[in-house]
Formats: sequence, structure tokens, C-alpha cells
Amino acid sequence: MSSPNFQAGRISKHAFVASTAVFFALCLLSAASRFYIRLRIQKQLSFDDGFLLFGLCCLVCALVILYTMAIDKMYLVLALTTKLPNAEIPPDFLEQSYDFHKWITITLMLSWSAIMAVKFSFLFLFRKLIDRIKPLTMYWWVVTVFNIAVLGYGVSVYYLACPYYYDPRNFQCSLPSGVALTMRHSIAQTVLDLIGDLLILAFSLCLTVVMILVTITRISGIKLNGSIDQVWETYFIILAAEIGIILTSVTAFRAFFISRRDNNKAKPPPGNQTHWYSQDSSILKRLFTPSLWRSKSKEHSSSEGYKADGDGHFPMEDLPDVPRAQMTGIRTFINGNGKGMSTSRIMESQASQDDDDAWPIHAQHQEPESKV
Repeated sequence: MSSPNFQAGRISKHAFVASTAVFFALCLLSAASRFYIRLRIQKQLSFDDGFLLFGLCCLVCALVILYTMAIDKMYLVLALTTKLPNAEIPPDFLEQSYDFHKWITITLMLSWSAIMAVKFSFLFLFRKLIDRIKPLTMYWWVVTVFNIAVLGYGVSVYYLACPYYYDPRNFQCSLPSGVALTMRHSIAQTVLDLIGDLLILAFSLCLTVVMILVTITRISGIKLNGSIDQVWETYFIILAAEIGIILTSVTAFRAFFISRRDNNKAKPPPGNQTHWYSQDSSILKRLFTPSLWRSKSKEHSSSEGYKADGDGHFPMEDLPDVPRAQMTGIRTFINGNGKGMSTSRIMESQASQDDDDAWPIHAQHQEPESKV
């Protein structure tokens, strides 16, 4: 059911829900694809996958609480804070504002945890790459400890800014003094977040730049008409978590395609997949180059004739021919009737036949065998 309260602020409820739902669907798709690659293809998981899964769970819980428990109350409180002319005020608005303060705090804490889980996922991903580089390892520890501190302070900010639950003092947080306190905590959180992003810049440029842009957008519009625009802050916290999970998930795609490309390069090209145009060009080249007519046959017998099949057997037609020198030596022995032929003469006859097309010199001067 539509309400005038849903148009309060700069982001309507319809735009809020539609855009966050689209990015959440992309989160689920990219994360599912990443874990499929990691489990079914690469068959391994590591700490970076665990942090990504934790961040995704935090985001799911945050969105479930926001959509079911907090979003209508959030627009109601914003309509009352900004004094929307046609705002609908229910009879139990006081109880709803108390509930909203509790559920929005939980939502923001979970969303901040999801953002930090994305950063830790990237840190542990690059931890494996710099394991043997001591200066970068020390730098990694400094960045990790700093981001742990940012995680703790960032979660506590949402309690410290207004620590009154189901208490009338809750409305003091909407007064100028309460707004100033909230702004101080928000600015401190943003500065620490940006410093953490800049420190991670040495490891991941794309993630850092995108997160910095979202963070700057969030803090630049958090104040509206002298009050805290809770819709604006919540929207960009959720959006930052969703974008971070998407960018973290696609890192597995890059590693997967690089490994596939390297494997394809390492595979030898199959011998029976020669293109028709390369076959035709080689045939024409041999046809019009007489010097290649004989050399090709020798190449074939020496290089291609020894290729084994898939079972490791050599085809009979590819086996080398018996050298002529041996047969010629046998003929010489027969022509000499096998008489008076010493072993040294037989070896001399065989050694003189290294040229396949030459006939034994001494056999050419051999007297023909007399006919009996």
C-alpha cells in the first residue's frame, strides 16, 4: 500500500527497494558463480572465501530486517523529522519510532560488517600472493590491524550516536546537539574508512576506488534540512556492501579464465586439426620447389615416422625401413660366394653404403659370377 510517507527524503521507497533488490540479485548470482568455480572446478576454499560468505550472510540478514521490520518505520520517522506536509501519522507512531531505532541500528551494524568482510576478503586473497615478500607482509599486517580497529569503531558508532532505546531521550538525537554528535561520529567513521581503503589501494585498485566514491557520496548527503537523512545513509551503506560483494566475487572469474588460458597455451596443437588453407599452401610450395621433393621424404621418415598413437604403440607403416647398407653388404657377400670374405671386408662394405642411393664401389668392379 502506497503512503505519502514513502516519498519523504531524496530516495523514494520504490526506488530504494528496486535498486537494492537488483544489486542484491547480482550479489547472489556473482557469489554463487564464484563458489561454483571454487568448489567444482578449482576444488579449494580459503580464508578469503570464508570472509566473502560471512559478508554475504550479514547482507542477507540486514536486508531481511530492513524490508520486513524497518523500512516503513524509517520513512515514517523521516517524514516526521522533515515535517512532510501530507505525512500520515499512525496512532502508535511513538512505539514505531522506538522499534525503528532498534532495527535500523541492527541493520546498519550488519551492513557495516558486510563492507568490512569484503575488505578482509581482499586482504586475505592478496596475503597468499605476498607470503614470501617480507616488506609487503609487514605492510599487510599493519593494514589488517588498522581495519580491525575500523570494524570495531564503525560498528559501535551506530550505538554511540544515540544510545537510547525505548526511552523518550531517543528524540534528543533529532535535536541539533544530537545531530552534531551523530555527524562527528559519522565523519570520524568515514575518515577511518577512507584511510583503510587507501591502505588497501596497494592491493586492489578497482575495489578501493569504487568504495571510496560510494563512501564520499554517503557522507556528503547524510544531512538534510538540519537533520540526519536516515534513508540516504542506510541506502548507501547497503549499496556499498552489495557492490563490494560483487567486486570481490568476480576476482574468482579472473583467476579462473587466466588458468584456463594458460592451460590452453600449454596444450600442444593436435596433429589432425590442420586447416585446409595451410595444407593447400604447403602442397603448392612443395609442388613448385623441386629441392623439397626428396628432403620432405627424409624429414617424414625421421621425424614423423616415430610418433606413437594414443596407447603408446608405433604404427607398423611408420616404422623406419631397414638401411640399405646392410642389404648391400649381404649382396656383396653373396656375389663373392662367401669365400675368402673377411669380417673386416664385410664391415668395410657396410660402412661404404652410408649414402642410400650409392652402389658399393668394390661391388661395381666385382667380376660377374660365372655360370655353371
